[in-house]
Amino acid sequence: MKKINKVIEVEQKDYHLEIKMNDTVFATTTNDLRDAIVSNAPKVLKTKVLFTIKNKEGKTCERQFFVNRGKMIFRNQIFMTAFLKNLIYK
Repeated sequence: MKKINKVIEVEQKDYHLEIKMNDTVFATTTNDLRDAIVSNAPKVLKTKVLFTIKNKEGKTCERQFFVNRGKMIFRNQIFMTAFLKNLIYK
């Protein structure tokens, strides 16, 4: 009998995204931050929003936005693009 060794490569995602808002936490692992943020957008935002993003090298970035800016992140593409371009990993 022959043994066949199969190696299954699991695609490793680039970012771990955690969003805390409205007393709930949304956590996901993704390659596309924009789609992950838009898919977790709330209908009504009542509290501040805390984004915690960790890249695959282990560097993290935390950003906190109050209600008005948080709404703009989810609704306006210009704010979203500026937010994603200005991520600073520590």
